This record gives sequence, structure tokens and C-alpha cells, in this order.
Amino acid sequence: MKKWPVLIFLIVIIVNGCAGTNGRKWLSFFIDGVPAEEELRKEKEKSHSSSEDIADIVKKMKQKEEEKWQSRHVPWKQQWCNACHKDDKPMTIGPALAETCFQCHDKESFTGEERHWPVKMGMCGFCHEPHRSKEKKLLKKADIDLCTQCHMDKKDFSHFPAEKAKELNQAGICLTCHEPHNKEEKFLKMAEKEVCMQCHKPAPDDTPQKQAMWNFPQCVACHNDIHHLTKK
Repeated sequence: MKKWPVLIFLIVIIVNGCAGTNGRKWLSFFIDGVPAEEELRKEKEKSHSSSEDIADIVKKMKQKEEEKWQSRHVPWKQQWCNACHKDDKPMTIGPALAETCFQCHDKESFTGEERHWPVKMGMCGFCHEPHRSKEKKLLKKADIDLCTQCHMDKKDFSHFPAEKAKELNQAGICLTCHEPHNKEEKFLKMAEKEVCMQCHKPAPDDTPQKQAMWNFPQCVACHNDIHHLTKK
């Protein structure tokens, strides 16, 4: 493998690291923990201490930044770069990425007949960050924003089981009911009736007629606007 592209990249980083403010701005985009000069200046002004060392300010900034991340991939957290990045394939993308993921994640859990199309295409990186995320489960965005990138017909969704999502410690609202990878129950986490019964349970004072309705096997036989999309 030719080493000169890597050498050139390192030289560019070193040169820009010693350059002025404008020359260093892009470093923070590529490398974790490299704050821009403007951010450093603002943080120093906030500290109200002219004697505070830059290294201490950077340390505080990194600590604040770390608190924003809700999930960290174990190999990244433990600095096991070689677990995913091989010498002959330093930047793993596309279907090869899925094979890398299956070194740890059970492949059988992602090979059912009913599969979400990113799973079917081996595109784990379509929804997940490889290193860390400000969302749970290494999601690229909050799940309602992530899902509606493709499921645009659900953008006006108003049936928000937010409290249930919090109680179940889910990564987001959609995942309270839906299995995002593959499932026999048409991408539901469980049988349809059980999904609804997570929140909608019969009350003790319901009439006999209403009590009988709870035994009906399919809620959507009557409630066909389950996401509350119909405009009133």
C-alpha cells in the first residue's frame, strides 16, 4: 500500500495546525477535540480569567462536548480502531460496512424475510453513526427526523407516545412501536394488539360493551388512521 497519500495528509494537518485562525478552522471538522480559535476566544472571555491556561480551557470545552454525546460505539470508546479499520481497507463504506458490523452484531438478527431496506442493502451507516452520537443507539438524528427523511408521508404524524418512549428508555418515538431492522410483525416490535396495549389499556369502569372491544384482535380494523395523519 502506498504511504505517500497518508504522509501528505499528515503534513497538511501539521502545517495548518501551526497556521493562523482561518487556516485551522477546518481541522475541527475532521478531528475530534480540535476547537476552532473563535470558540477558544469565546470560552476564554466566559472564564473571566486572563491567567487561565489555554490547555485548561480546551480541557473544559472537551468535557462540555463529551456531555452532549448520548451513545458511544464500544470500539471507538475503547480506541480499538483496528476492530473496524483494517490496514488494507482504512475507510469501510457501503455493503462492506455491514460485514464489518457483523463481526460483533449477530447477523441472524438482520436477515429475516421482512427487512427494512437499509438493512437489506447493508447500509448501516444510513441511520447510524460509526463512532458516537448525540442520540441514543448511535442514531444520526432523533428518530422522528431520521425516519421521516424517507417516510415523508408521516411528517404530519401527531400520535406521539412520548411518555411511553421515555418509560421504555427508547431511542425515540417511532421505536416505541416499530422494530427498525426486521420483524415478522410488519416492522412492529410485537403483535399489533400488544403494541397498542402498551399505552391503551381497558379501565375498570368501562362498560361491558367497551370491555368486549378490548378482546378484538385487530385495532386497525376500526382505527385505520393509527398515526393520526387525517386532517380534521
